[in-house]
Amino acid sequence: MGEELLKPAAAAERLGLRPSTLRVYSARFAELLSESAGNPKPFPEGKAGHRLYTSRDLTVLGKAKELLEQGLTYDQALEEMRAAGLGLRARPRPSVASASEAGPLSTASTEALLKAVESWRALAEERGLENAMLRQRIEALEKELDSEMEELRERLLRLEDWARTRADSRGRLGNILGR
Repeated sequence: MGEELLKPAAAAERLGLRPSTLRVYSARFAELLSESAGNPKPFPEGKAGHRLYTSRDLTVLGKAKELLEQGLTYDQALEEMRAAGLGLRARPRPSVASASEAGPLSTASTEALLKAVESWRALAEERGLENAMLRQRIEALEKELDSEMEELRERLLRLEDWARTRADSRGRLGNILGR
């Protein structure tokens, strides 16, 4: 028997998302999802097809949700998931000729591509570290802001108490002086 396919409402419930959010995620991360979830085939009448989600789709969308909750943008989350090779649709791999069959031009091209891939990986890792450091800095600033807000609240309460005391003192003084 085939893998269980979930309708959008069931998939959204399992992921803890609203169905409208699931639609956005499905569109934004379509290239990482199965055909039935990312790009459903339209009906013959031209109407849009229904999305159906596999367990792998739920894993991919769950990771997307996690990354977005960490503060990444859709594009950043997509790049991170691409770099991790998460959820990529099964595509036939082109056959690679052996070095003896390929000749010197293909070997040089392959080496150049491998260097480019390594450069991109290093850059992605560097950006990931930068993002993590920025998230930590933002958290520290938020804590600092919370602390300062609490201090300002306390100062405001002291000022309100002082103003009330002052008003009470003036009222008593007015009563003493007969005003």
